[in-house]
Amino acid sequence: MERTNINLKDQKGETTAPVLSAPDRKGLAFERPLSEQLNEGDGSGAAKAAEGSNGYWYQKKDNQAQDTTIDQRSKNGLRKEEKSKACHQPPVTSQLPISFKQVEPEIGVTVVFHVLLVSNFKMEEEHLHIRAQGQDLGDFEVNCVDLKLVGRGRGKEKNKLLRFSGQCILSMDRAQRGTKYKYVVLKKGNVHWEYLTEFQPRYGGIVDRFLSIPDKHLNPGAKWHQFDGVAYIQGDKSLLGKFYDYFRREETVENRTTALLTYLPKWKGFLVNEPGEDITATTAIVELDKVVSCLTNVWVKESDLRPENRKPADFNIQTVLADLLQPKVKENAVVLTQSKRDLNAGASALVSSLAIVLLLKKYSISLPREHRLSLLRCLALKVDPTAKKCTPYEVVLEQFSDGLRAFAAEGIEDLCNETMAGHWKGDGEWLFAVPLLHFLREDSKPFEEPHMTGSYNKLAWIGAQKLRIKEFQKSDKQ
Repeated sequence: MERTNINLKDQKGETTAPVLSAPDRKGLAFERPLSEQLNEGDGSGAAKAAEGSNGYWYQKKDNQAQDTTIDQRSKNGLRKEEKSKACHQPPVTSQLPISFKQVEPEIGVTVVFHVLLVSNFKMEEEHLHIRAQGQDLGDFEVNCVDLKLVGRGRGKEKNKLLRFSGQCILSMDRAQRGTKYKYVVLKKGNVHWEYLTEFQPRYGGIVDRFLSIPDKHLNPGAKWHQFDGVAYIQGDKSLLGKFYDYFRREETVENRTTALLTYLPKWKGFLVNEPGEDITATTAIVELDKVVSCLTNVWVKESDLRPENRKPADFNIQTVLADLLQPKVKENAVVLTQSKRDLNAGASALVSSLAIVLLLKKYSISLPREHRLSLLRCLALKVDPTAKKCTPYEVVLEQFSDGLRAFAAEGIEDLCNETMAGHWKGDGEWLFAVPLLHFLREDSKPFEEPHMTGSYNKLAWIGAQKLRIKEFQKSDKQ
C-alpha cells in the first residue's frame, strides 16, 4: 500500500517557507549544504566533534551501546488509523502549529536531514519537503521541513541523483519519542509521496521512515545528522510500476552506494587523487560511522506496528568499504616507498593505513592477502636515532583518540594473526607492525627501556601476547 498523490491547487499554500517560482530560477540551483552552514563558527574543533559523536566505541572505557530498541519512544504519539487519502482530501494550511514554531535551538534538538533523490521530476519548478506524524509537525498534512538542492551525488550514478538537505528543530519530547515521516515532492498543487522501494511492507500496510535519534544526542541544544540514503519519488507512475522497482535491486544498491560515497567524510586518509578536508583521523572515522550506521540500520514503521530496524535489501557495506579502501592501500604503499626522506608524507600514509586497519576490524572487512601484507608494511615506524624522535608516532598520537588507539591495536593483532595462520603461507610482514603495536598497547614507549616482568619464556615478556607466535614458528617461512 502507499499514499495517494493529492491535488492541492485549490488549497492555501504548499510550503512552510518561501520558495522560488519557476521564472525566478532557471535550471537547477545548488546551495551550500546545511551541514556545512551549521558547523560554521562553532569553534569546537576536531576533539569536540569526536566527543559529540554516536561512535561510542571510539571512546576509551565507554561501553554504552547504540540504540537497539525503541520501546519507550513508540508508546506515545502513535498515529491514529491510517487515513485513506484517495477518498478524503484533508484540509491543508501553510502554518505549522504554534507549539512547533516556538522551539528554540538551545532547548530542542536540531535534526539535519540528508537525502539523494531518484525521481522523474526535473526539480526545476518542483520542491522537496518532509511531512511527519504528530500534531506538532502537521500530522502529514503540511510540510515540516523544506529541503534545499545542494549538489549531486558521487559515484557511477552521480549525474542522476540530486542531493538535498534541510533541517528542523524538535522539542525534547518529540525528539525522545521519535516520529514517522516521508519525503514528498510538490508540483503544481500535487503531493507526490516517496515509495520505500527497499523496505516492502510485511503485512500490507504503509511503510514510513521513523526518526530514532540515539540517546547520546538527546540533549537540549544537540544536533543530529540524519543520513537517509535515497528517496524514490515518481510522478504519474502506476502502482504496478512502483512495485516493479522492488525487483531492480541492483539499481537500489548502486544508489545507496552513491549515498555512502557522497556523505562519507572528505578526509585525505580515505581519498585518492582528491583534496581532503583538514580534519583528524578520529573525526573522520567517527563521522564515517554515523553515515554507515544511518545507511545500514534503517528505522521504519509499518502503519501502527512498532518501529523496527531493517537492513536495506542486498546492500553489503563490507563490499562497498573494501572497494573504497583498496585504492588507498595501494597509494599509501607507493608513498612510503617514494618518500623515504619526507617524514610528513610518510606520517600521513601511516595514519591513513592505521585508520584502514581500524575500519577492517570495526566492519569485518576482508581484503585480499596482498593488500593485508601491504598494510602491515605501511605500519612500520621511521625514527631519528640521533635526535631520539619518532615523528610518525607523534602524529599518530595527535590524530587518534585514546579509545581509537586501543581499538587500532586490536586491529593490528587481528591482522598479524591472519597473516601468520597456516604453515604453508605464513609471512613475516607482521614484524613491521610490532613496534607500533607495542606503543599503542602501551607496552613500551619510543626510546625508553621497557619494563619487562615475569618469565622470559612467556609471550608477554617479549611483547607478543595475543599473537599467534607458535603457529608462525611452525610455518615454513619463520
